[in-house]
Amino acid sequence: MYFEMPESKGNIHLKMYLTQSERRALLAACGDAALLLLEYYIRMASLKEKEEITDEKAANYFGWRPEKAKRIRQKLIKAGWFDQARITLHKGGRGIVYFIGQEPVSRHRSQEHRGE
Repeated sequence: MYFEMPESKGNIHLKMYLTQSERRALLAACGDAALLLLEYYIRMASLKEKEEITDEKAANYFGWRPEKAKRIRQKLIKAGWFDQARITLHKGGRGIVYFIGQEPVSRHRSQEHRGE
């Protein structure tokens, strides 16, 4: 997963994308529907207005049943391409952190395993 952060008039815009070799690896491991879903996650994670990623919203976007989106999400999690963690902020707020791509998921899981 690569990030481009060009500065534009005081704002920082983040562009996330998969490389061609990552796409091929994902297709081989999880199939074409998983690639579509992961690219949807990347698009949702890079929106300025943050929105929770759910199986229902993904299914609606693609015209799938929610069970299909859930099954593919679980396949992405098992294969190490996607993960998420619920967090509590210091003032009691709550949020979700999404880990998209093999490297971020691997780092997250190793930190989680060490108890960080």
